[in-house]
Amino acid sequence: FPSGLAILYGIFEQLSIDQMEVSGGALREGLLYDLLGRFAHEDVRERSIQSLMSRHHVERTQAERVCDTAMGLYHQVAKSWQLEDDELADTLRWGALLHEVGLAVSHSQFHKHGAYLVTNSDLPGFSRQEQQAVAVLVRGHRRKLPLSALSELPDDEQQGLLRLCLVLRLSARLHHARCDEVIPEMVLKAEDNSLSLQFPAHWLEEHPLTLADLEQEQDYFRAGGYELRLIDN
Repeated sequence: FPSGLAILYGIFEQLSIDQMEVSGGALREGLLYDLLGRFAHEDVRERSIQSLMSRHHVERTQAERVCDTAMGLYHQVAKSWQLEDDELADTLRWGALLHEVGLAVSHSQFHKHGAYLVTNSDLPGFSRQEQQAVAVLVRGHRRKLPLSALSELPDDEQQGLLRLCLVLRLSARLHHARCDEVIPEMVLKAEDNSLSLQFPAHWLEEHPLTLADLEQEQDYFRAGGYELRLIDN
């Protein structure tokens, strides 16, 4: 009691607080509120993501483009890559919606800035572990794969998050032009450590910049122990 009183006294002094009111709610009420919201399909985490997007002026049109493509690719490989889990699907969706949040800080290294914002923002409804998982996807959607950040997560989560990261990277690359041009229907097939992405005949030939992006992505995949095969027929 004396140590708690001393801390409280110091807070009152430093912040010039005159009085304090006791809240009738506590941690258990917050947990119940969160759980009830999820059962009623009113997940407080969704509001937290939307709030963070608004606060940092995320371009929603681009975020939703990448998100839609990411979820479409995810459903094609979820079974073969053992990713059939609602929490994993949600993590990918949130990572896609927030993948450009770091642009609010700087265009240079914005994936790193975005991961920092996600990690350190107050996101009601998220556990620290859930928040860290989303941050890893934001960090890993471009440039080098965040293998060191992944290694800090529980062993049983690392492979799944790395595979989600690969799906998100492809989606971001496919929408690099930031335009409303409809991307073609693609077939994504997954094996243990490889992905095969098949496009309609000659589509990649007609989109050389996208092809160059994906060829660069092949090098990043290889550094992470995965192979990306591009099929244009």
